[in-house]
Amino acid sequence: MNLFYIANVRLPTEKAHGIQIIKMCEALALNDVEVVLLVPYRFKTKEMVNDRDIFSFYNVKHNFTIRYLPNFDILFLARGKAIWGTVLYLIQEMSFSLFAFKATMGFRGIVYSRDKVVAFLRGLTNLAVVFEAHDGACRNWFDRLVARKSKTVVGVSLAVVQSWKELGAQTVYAPDGVSEEFFNRMSTNQARKKLGLPLKQKIAVYTGSLYSWKGTDIIFRAAKLLPKIHFYVVGGSEVDTDVEGMRKNYAQITNCQIVGYRPYREMSLWMKAADVLVLTGSRETRKGWEETSPLKLFE
Repeated sequence: MNLFYIANVRLPTEKAHGIQIIKMCEALALNDVEVVLLVPYRFKTKEMVNDRDIFSFYNVKHNFTIRYLPNFDILFLARGKAIWGTVLYLIQEMSFSLFAFKATMGFRGIVYSRDKVVAFLRGLTNLAVVFEAHDGACRNWFDRLVARKSKTVVGVSLAVVQSWKELGAQTVYAPDGVSEEFFNRMSTNQARKKLGLPLKQKIAVYTGSLYSWKGTDIIFRAAKLLPKIHFYVVGGSEVDTDVEGMRKNYAQITNCQIVGYRPYREMSLWMKAADVLVLTGSRETRKGWEETSPLKLFE
């Protein structure tokens, strides 16, 4: 079977979706699927500028092909202004989607994508399109078309699946998984020694992005109430989060440390070093409260 996996993402990336996409491609290829991953050629952030080989970065088998497509990557022009960021992202997304559409013309197989625009455009043809939804459906005309044109909508949480099912989509519930070997490389004490963490301390670890909808402020409030437990917040990128600003704002909470961005290869150490892993979500958004998936814990 032949499959095009189309993802409008920057690779490699410091964010969770990168490893999810790459591991998906690896797993499909291990099951005798001929996989070609189509991604845009994007400018790299300072965290990623020295990481060139995606397969070694994510420690996966080189058993599928990656093709980079042209696109209008002008997001840097936004300079932190939200409204311009939205407009420029839409331009970038549409340009990539059109190039992806062209790249798959005449293809005989399955198109798998987590991008609505790609799923919609390819769904206009006779190609079998599988759309992987990480957000709930909106009851607008576009999402209704995506639901109707996709052969299957794969949802990573039950709330996401239900919202797309209500629009008439054929759905499959497929939560993200994590490899056991990811955690079995060493003991808790060995992981703590490698990271320079105290061996006898009770440790709670959050790994992931620091967007407001993730509700990470809950961690700092909890740290105030639990002074005998040390909290480590691992993640965040200067591209989308003011990490230094957060460090200053919460400097008075001495049992909570904002570590900031760390490379993917170090994530298993932080998780193995913890007594408990923390997953938060804000009640202020549906995305943060109802639709959060296990992927957010293991990123």
